[in-house]
Amino acid sequence: MDVVQITEVDRIRLADVQFVNRVKGAPSGPTRVLETPVDMLRVIPSDANIIHEVNGWPASFWLPVGSGQVLFTTVGPDAWMRPR
Repeated sequence: MDVVQITEVDRIRLADVQFVNRVKGAPSGPTRVLETPVDMLRVIPSDANIIHEVNGWPASFWLPVGSGQVLFTTVGPDAWMRPR
């Protein structure tokens, strides 16, 4: 049985967000000021493939579970939406 190990550090509210793509080592776009602040759960995952960070904390990451992988996100969904 696989055990997913994610240590929760704290929760914060973000009024602006800039995702950094860890694979490319660069921001994924400009800093966005949000109309309504979003929650972010700051965590330390073990054995994770971190894809995005916000303020140096994992924002999205893959963890192996069983014979597959699960995508975790730690920032509220409104932060991921991009205006047209």
